[in-house]
Amino acid sequence: MLQTLLVFGEGPTDMGRSRNAQAFACDDDLEVGPMLRLAHRLLLRHLPDWNAVSFNEENEHAIPSVLVAPAQMKSLVKSSATKLPSKKTKSGYLIHSKRAAVLGQLAQQTDSQTTAQLAIYFHDTDGTNSEPHNPQELVQAVNEGFRASGFAKQGIAMIPQPTSEAWLICSCKPDAYQHCSLLETQLSGNDRSPERAPKQVLGQHLGNTDYHRGDLWPVVNAIDLDRMDMPTFNQLRADLCQGIEQICGSHTP
Repeated sequence: MLQTLLVFGEGPTDMGRSRNAQAFACDDDLEVGPMLRLAHRLLLRHLPDWNAVSFNEENEHAIPSVLVAPAQMKSLVKSSATKLPSKKTKSGYLIHSKRAAVLGQLAQQTDSQTTAQLAIYFHDTDGTNSEPHNPQELVQAVNEGFRASGFAKQGIAMIPQPTSEAWLICSCKPDAYQHCSLLETQLSGNDRSPERAPKQVLGQHLGNTDYHRGDLWPVVNAIDLDRMDMPTFNQLRADLCQGIEQICGSHTP
């Protein structure tokens, strides 16, 4: 049965942030980000009814979640003794395996505020110009970390390509939900690319190039989850359904 999520992300516009600089943010201290909101919606869409009825989708904290702060994650990674199969993880991806391993360890700590049945690791695929990330390899690296900590199938990689804005653009562009897979290859991971930068393209569709976290909530809430068809989004959905089956025995198709 799903009761709590443990999550880690890049910042306030994806999984969220602590309102009071806490190492582990939850309840009113957690400012839920748009991508965590999207994860909540997807989980509620696919949880069995008997589990979903425990949650209120209209609530900001629809599913109780605990966010690990970046500084805390950095400290825990440095002190972690978990052994990783580094030969299976390409250079540049090992840090994601290490963080995922820490997330899996935290989720399994009993009698702790981080105890959770599922953990979600969020990271965009953009990388850098000299070393761009590959979404499949990034997912694999995250999954290796979860496996190393004994949290396979309950640890979920949430990896949009090139960034989370691509998922939002799919739902709010003029031909919404049409040919969205092209966004994953046609958008640039570089925010300085004037016509292909995901943030700029999304701002144009919203009619607000200075949008902030709060402006993205209505976009996420309006997404028709059953019409979204993008490779990285489909991967996330499949992995969440697998995680639900692991803890609930089944999922809602």
